[in-house]
Amino acid sequence: MKNAEKKAAEAKFDTELARQDVTNNRKGLRTGSTASHAKKADYTVRDYLMAKGVGTTDDVRCRPGSKHDWDLFIKKVRIVGETKVGTGALRYATEASELNYDPDEIYPDVDYIAYCVDSKALKAHPERQETLFRVFTRAQFLQVLTDCGRKGLESSLRIHQSTSGTWQLEIVAWCTKQCATRLGKYEDWVEANEIPTLEEFRMMLRG
Repeated sequence: MKNAEKKAAEAKFDTELARQDVTNNRKGLRTGSTASHAKKADYTVRDYLMAKGVGTTDDVRCRPGSKHDWDLFIKKVRIVGETKVGTGALRYATEASELNYDPDEIYPDVDYIAYCVDSKALKAHPERQETLFRVFTRAQFLQVLTDCGRKGLESSLRIHQSTSGTWQLEIVAWCTKQCATRLGKYEDWVEANEIPTLEEFRMMLRG
């Protein structure tokens, strides 16, 4: 894909996301992690991690929930990952009764999760994506949610109905006054366990 084609596809994607934000604002909907900057991260993280970036204009977009956000082959080894921002959803369902807090049902076939805890910072400074995101193994991500929750994993997640009417298992908010202690635990955990930034993770992958 030529650079001009990629830039045009990105501009079209930005316009589409901005239109969605305007629609949500007019309806008075709280967009949360589904706001445009979080949706765009689905694409930008994938593009950043791929050796030559995305290869077609069709991939300058959010991927559907049925597909993983990024799927890489490094030295013939497949690496599968998901990208999450703030209160991002981990599972989706048509009925609340279909969801639970069983960790075995949260991305069982994913190797890594790129996570930006501060949605507002990403929105204000998308150019800082490489340092705002941390990349956890699946086991590490479940563990940080467990260790930072007041009562374990269930305290870090909630079952919630989205504005579209579907139900989702999502991460509870971190960056509020009420959650300052929990956010501090998260930051200490990340530092203690040396969780790499997105930039560091890419360097690790590429050698």
